[in-house]
Amino acid sequence: KKVGTLQGAVSHTLLQELGGVNIKVYSGVVEPYEDLALGRLDAVFLDSPIASYYAKPNKKLKYIGEPVGEGLYGMALRKEDKELRDEIDKILVKLISSGELKKIYEKWNLWDKSQEKLYNYTKEYSGESFKEEIKSISVISFLPTLLKGAIITIGISVASMIVAIILGLTLAIMKVYLKPPFNHFASAYIEFFRGTPLLIQLYILYYGLPNIGISLSPLTAAILGLGMNYASYEAELYRAGISAIPKGQLEAGLSLGMSNFLAVRRIILPQAIRIALPGITNDFIALFKDSSLVSIIAMVELTKSYTILAATTMKFFELGLIVAFLYFAMSYPLSLLSKRLEERLKKKRR
Repeated sequence: KKVGTLQGAVSHTLLQELGGVNIKVYSGVVEPYEDLALGRLDAVFLDSPIASYYAKPNKKLKYIGEPVGEGLYGMALRKEDKELRDEIDKILVKLISSGELKKIYEKWNLWDKSQEKLYNYTKEYSGESFKEEIKSISVISFLPTLLKGAIITIGISVASMIVAIILGLTLAIMKVYLKPPFNHFASAYIEFFRGTPLLIQLYILYYGLPNIGISLSPLTAAILGLGMNYASYEAELYRAGISAIPKGQLEAGLSLGMSNFLAVRRIILPQAIRIALPGITNDFIALFKDSSLVSIIAMVELTKSYTILAATTMKFFELGLIVAFLYFAMSYPLSLLSKRLEERLKKKRR
């Protein structure tokens, strides 16, 4: 079963402890309920106040049982604000003892038996005690999770690049060799996707298309979003490569009895692609890094894995170094490949 939850929340921890659940992690509280209503999820597991506000009014959704687990909300104050802390405590005690807090909770359908524990809650929890807890956690224990995220990143990047290459080559041919309206369409496509942010394009694909009856999975939306965006850059690389080939070569092919299509396929494109190869590998490196943006549509790749782990353990620096190294390890071989291709191209031109 696919169950949506909020990254770093108690509900996320409870689902992990439960096991046997395909957990979909979100950075916001609105998106999981939208995906549930669209049928992308089987359930959403979040705090009662969140569910009461976002899920209960939605007629497409319903509660499937009593609340489980237990969590507490707290206020964080600076150490020097002792007077403010004491004043807030007095107000809370007054609200609890007078029954006013219960009335407020009941008004918003938040009161249940577990809330009665507030009357006897006296435990103090400081930031220092939290630091002591997370110090004992080794970042090495998170390597399997990060490596899994890296594998997903590689898969998304490779699939997206294949889409970008095929679509980009098609757009380049349409722009250079075809007549209106096809060449105009190719030009408009390239300008639109190069001129708008990738993040907005991903939002439209994943959250916008359901409004017109098209619902994509996170993986499909991620691959299409990255592929369609980078296709615009690939198209210009291929167009530049085609423009670099002397027109006489196409004319020579046509004089030998080749059709226009055959001459382009056999003579022009092989040379144009060879010229464009260094740029293609550079785009592939950039795509690896831009793949981190797909985390906004519930894809748990490398960056999303880092965000979840760092928010839970507060080890932003240590985990960040590991993630940066993993991205470098994935992109550096491509950088070496790009340099070799450029050297080969220079030798052939000589």
